[in-house]
Amino acid sequence: MENLISIIKEFEGIFGAILGSITTFIITDILKKTGTLKLYLMKYECIYWYYDKIKKTTSQLKTEDCEIDYCVINIIIDLYNSCEFPRIMRDVSLKVYNGKKLLGTFKVNNEDSRRMTEAKYFRVDNLNIVNVNAKESKTLNLSVDLPKEIGQILTNELKLKLQYKNEKNNYKYFKIKTSNK
Repeated sequence: MENLISIIKEFEGIFGAILGSITTFIITDILKKTGTLKLYLMKYECIYWYYDKIKKTTSQLKTEDCEIDYCVINIIIDLYNSCEFPRIMRDVSLKVYNGKKLLGTFKVNNEDSRRMTEAKYFRVDNLNIVNVNAKESKTLNLSVDLPKEIGQILTNELKLKLQYKNEKNNYKYFKIKTSNK
């Protein structure tokens, strides 16, 4: 027993250095993983498109003979990854609530992918995945097309939440709008 104690005393400095290195490595790894993907709402805009029953056209001008055809919500969001590892947003969608009742879940369009096709129509890709590197900021220019049924019942109780899955496959929510006030 005394022989073991004397060996430990001889190598006390080495054991301390190894234990200190391991502890430093573990704490550094834990600190690198802390941090989240932070979302900041920069712009929110709701644009109504009206269908004129007499002219049979759609425009943003509201007249007496028109009804809401659909609604487009434009959103600009800044993302910041405060972690030392890349973060991800997958399966991005917009949930629309009227009070506590879910009215629908809608795909989010990536407006940065807007392009004109050969037939002179605009095409926009859905936002499926966003990778944000460590300590990096990104701006997302998004839009959501809401159908006529949702556009016609918009009230002060309307709530909009962006839903996405993170790198751990957990759902995360970001409140875009809680009321018209």
